[in-house]
Amino acid sequence: MEAPPEITRFEHKIMLHGGQSFRSSLTPNALHISKESRETTRSTSKARLVELVRENGRLRQELAQHKASLQAMGMFWEKVQQAFNSLKDGFVELSERIALAEDALLVQYGIMSAETEDLTQL
Repeated sequence: MEAPPEITRFEHKIMLHGGQSFRSSLTPNALHISKESRETTRSTSKARLVELVRENGRLRQELAQHKASLQAMGMFWEKVQQAFNSLKDGFVELSERIALAEDALLVQYGIMSAETEDLTQL
């Protein structure tokens, strides 16, 4: 038997206000309530149609929320990549400047000549 789906904080908030998300509708309690309500509303097809239209609208809203969340995460990921690339470029520049400073110090001590800048003389 499958474990019931994990309810997120967002879905819990929806449930507290009388709403229902797709995942919260799969909990054992919600399935039991849904089964009971279906049995009472089966008497008329019009009531069932109204119920399905509402569920369809709710699912569309939930899908729109998921799409918006995915888009926000995509934008965040782009910013993370930009920050990473900026840090990487900064690290490369830092390494080059440190190497130049070390070479200048070696030239000052006479360990390396300014013309050759060859570390093989060490």
